[in-house]
Amino acid sequence: MSEKINHHRRRFLGTAAVTIAAAQLGMIGCAKAQSSGMRPGDLPTIKPGTNTSFGPLKQIDVRPSPNGITFFADYKNWETISSTDRVDLGQTRVILGNDVAVKAIADKHTNPWPDGSAFAKLAWAQVADADGSLHTGEFKTAAFMIKGAKKYASTDGWGFARWHGEQLEPYGHDASFATECVDCHAPMAKYDFVFTTPIDVEMSQPSPPDTVNDAASLAKTSFLQPHTWRVITSWSDRRNGTMSTMSTLYGDPAAVASARSGAVYPAGARLSLVTWKREPDERWFEAYIPGAVQSVEEVQFPTAPGARAPTYSKYEGQSVRKSAPDPEQAARRTAYIVSQRAAILP
Repeated sequence: MSEKINHHRRRFLGTAAVTIAAAQLGMIGCAKAQSSGMRPGDLPTIKPGTNTSFGPLKQIDVRPSPNGITFFADYKNWETISSTDRVDLGQTRVILGNDVAVKAIADKHTNPWPDGSAFAKLAWAQVADADGSLHTGEFKTAAFMIKGAKKYASTDGWGFARWHGEQLEPYGHDASFATECVDCHAPMAKYDFVFTTPIDVEMSQPSPPDTVNDAASLAKTSFLQPHTWRVITSWSDRRNGTMSTMSTLYGDPAAVASARSGAVYPAGARLSLVTWKREPDERWFEAYIPGAVQSVEEVQFPTAPGARAPTYSKYEGQSVRKSAPDPEQAARRTAYIVSQRAAILP
């Protein structure tokens, strides 16, 4: 997909931006904002591909992998543990982990990973917006790794499975396809055959070497825990050379349910955009991963009757120091964050 994606991202500049973003809350009367002079058709909307909500998922009809591994229909509810900008393939990738994997990260027990750990590596074709940022386009692949030292002893202790496209067609003619996976992951033997260095969802202390990506992890706080929410979308901005960035947009349950189903954000919904410095991935040629935390931006939709606009907060660096953006910047960033379209998750 090479076309520009104005349907993926709409930017609304100027002091009217907060009012525009707030107008999505038509259910509580915010659409009546008049200072902008905008008509309803001018307002940003969110229309992602069909996705289920952040919550219990209905089992979809997907054929199992040739080696017998069945599709994980609940993967959308797993936590995000990293992302990758694959320059060589023109893909954005997000890596999710199940509860066992997330606990292992918190416990610094990722080399080796405990049995029961599972990862979902999701890949999308990259498409550029008008400013050159690379957003998620066509859904390409859902690949899974499941740790079972004994069960999968013949494939280095991991079960491998992959499904392609939105139709989730299983990859491989027979079970021997896993040999390709084993050969690919063999150089990562000293990391338990895993390419991903995970981000700690609530970092409270430094990690042993080669277990967790500490630079990209956020300090544990009582008020800001976006990684414990679920992913809405992810993108890269390569325009600034050594200061290029990667970003992931997270949402609380209400925000994720709305974004994935194409609904407007409801009262009380919260969004959190984490931006990192984009760093070369030492484990893969022509790939980039999150480096140092640059900022965390939060947008919360109001619950009070008559409230006109979402609130915007910004925190800087790994220690999440609160900053004070000027009103115009806050308006512009609020509209930008609200206008992001959810990545396709079949």
